[in-house]
Amino acid sequence: MVNINPVQGQIYKYQDENGVWHYTDTPVNLPEADIADGNSRNRDTGAAGSKTPGNDFDLNDRLIRSIQPANLIEKACAGTVVVHSGFGKGTGFFINDAGYILTNKHVIRATDKQEASTEKKFDSYDEQFSIVEERLDNEEKDLSHARDRVDALQKRAENESDAQLRSFYDADYERLRGKYETWERDFRSRKQLFLEQKRSYEQEKSDYLYKQSLAGLNKSFKIELADGQTHYVSLVATSDTLDLALLKLAHFRTPFIQPASKRRLPQGEHVYAIGNPINLRHSVAKGIISGYQGSYVKTDAKIYPGNSGGPLVTQSGEVVGINTFKQITHKFEGLGFAISIHEALREFSAYLPAT
Repeated sequence: MVNINPVQGQIYKYQDENGVWHYTDTPVNLPEADIADGNSRNRDTGAAGSKTPGNDFDLNDRLIRSIQPANLIEKACAGTVVVHSGFGKGTGFFINDAGYILTNKHVIRATDKQEASTEKKFDSYDEQFSIVEERLDNEEKDLSHARDRVDALQKRAENESDAQLRSFYDADYERLRGKYETWERDFRSRKQLFLEQKRSYEQEKSDYLYKQSLAGLNKSFKIELADGQTHYVSLVATSDTLDLALLKLAHFRTPFIQPASKRRLPQGEHVYAIGNPINLRHSVAKGIISGYQGSYVKTDAKIYPGNSGGPLVTQSGEVVGINTFKQITHKFEGLGFAISIHEALREFSAYLPAT
């Protein structure tokens, strides 16, 4: 007779970015997982990633414990994310605890101006390649004619019965053959290099056009949190008038950066641009408010590629604008522009509560 004793174990339940529930007994790399007992009753573990009363996983405590911010600027970094797209990566930040993320539109897809500029460059490169290709074709014809002249001179030397003339023709043939072979080697080398460059260009052009076609359809993007963990977010909306996009991380309660007062900060007020330039995660650049221009806050804080979409925050860690680099700051040496946070909130007021 065999005695069978009941065995109890913990089952971890979590929901992925597509809303699908998973169950596992190995919680490796699942910091957000709920723990259920053998009867699948949920228990609050009290650990980072536990569920909030609103049935969303709470990331705030986990990120704060991971970063251990020493000041309010570092705390704002906890609400900042790296946004990955087919065109590269930029920065974004949580604007409320419901997982909504503000970033620049050009971070996730090319703008109309960028597309027009790229198409113009492609047209220029296509024309240059066509010109060089035509020149090489003409040179190859000239080379063929030169080969015919060398061959004709060789036959003339071979058929010459007069020894003195044959010697003269032989010398002339060797001289012309040497020049021809040097020319041919140089031509073949140049043509091979051209063909390699052309293939490389056509591949890059094809890859860009493919990514561009996908970007127009893509509604999901990968983000990297301040602690290095990655999640997928969905595109909620883009602005028709400003370089803005709104993303959302579903099923999570998130840290966020509080919008600054609607009162304009005075010129000379210290601000900090947070972003991810040249693969430097959560870099902070200090500057001052230089002024205002339409929907933009002007600052001398350095805004580099990769900072696009990141927050421009005050000393108290409140966001005053969304850093913008492309299309704006490259025209002004040492001057950065950030879209006013309240312009962004108005733009997406249908999705974000009034602040």
